[in-house]
Order: sequence, then C-alpha cells, then structure tokens
Amino acid sequence: GRSGLAAGLFTSVAGALAFNFFLVPPRYTLHVADTDNLVTMLVLFAVALVVSELSTRIRSQAALAERLAGDRRREAFREALLSSISHDLRTPITAIRTGLETLAHDPGQPGAIDAVRGQTMRLERMVTNLLEMTRIEAAAAPATDDVIDLTDTVAAVIDALPPAAREAIRVSL
Repeated sequence: GRSGLAAGLFTSVAGALAFNFFLVPPRYTLHVADTDNLVTMLVLFAVALVVSELSTRIRSQAALAERLAGDRRREAFREALLSSISHDLRTPITAIRTGLETLAHDPGQPGAIDAVRGQTMRLERMVTNLLEMTRIEAAAAPATDDVIDLTDTVAAVIDALPPAAREAIRVSL
C-alpha cells in the first residue's frame, strides 16, 4: 500500500527532476520556464499514483487468490479424508452386523462373538482416534506425548485380526 505509493512518487519526482535538469531548456537547472514542462511533471505524478494503486490492487488480489487456493486444497484434503474414514468405518460395522446376524440365526456359532468383539474394539479405536484428531485440529486439546505400553498396543492389533491370521504371528518384545 503506502510503501508502493511512496516509491512511485519518489521515482516520479526523481524522473521529472532529471527530465527537467538534463533535457528541458534552460538545461542543467531546475527552473521550469514553460508551463508545458510543468504539465509534464504533473502527468508523471498522476501516472505514478495510478501505477502504485494498480500494483497494490494486484498484490492484494494475488494474496487473496493464494489464500483461496490454500482453502481449496484444505477442502479437497478434508473431503478425501472424510471419504477414507467413511470407508474405513464401514468395514468393521459391516463385520459387526454380519456377526450379529450369524449369532441371531445360530447362537452356537464358534468365533462369531470373538469376531464381533474384535471388530467392535477396532471401530471404537477408530472413532476415538478420529475424535482426538478433531480436538487437536480445533485446538481444543493440545497434542501430548504419551508413554504407551507396547505390549497392550500389539495385543490390541493382534486381537483385531481374524483368528486364522493371529496364529501366523509371532511376537517378541
């Protein structure tokens, strides 16, 4: 804003004075002998004001465009994240629903309760993580470094796996 205007006015004054000093008779003086020369100097000032104002507007429009582009990128990321989360949450919900339907038709089905329990725990972890991310993003709760027990973490991951996959895993902590 102001610094562009000041630079433009300074440049126009310096240009007008140089024009008058070197090119306008009487040369090598700052005396303005003709009103045409005075009009030329005033036109240079007016051009400097207009150019400064236009450059300020262009800079502010460029900053606005950059901010809008950043907003669009954030919105696209947010949509992709929500789509991914929606897909990830549907998987355990479908598994839970299927397990419950199996139990309703055949209460003695072995492993159905374990599958439902594991998918419910997986879903609970996902929702908890999602809520924590939302709180951190909203600055409602600052991010903290917590010490976690790897034994519990690994056990939770293994419990979330289907029984057949659990048998192939060897854990050494």
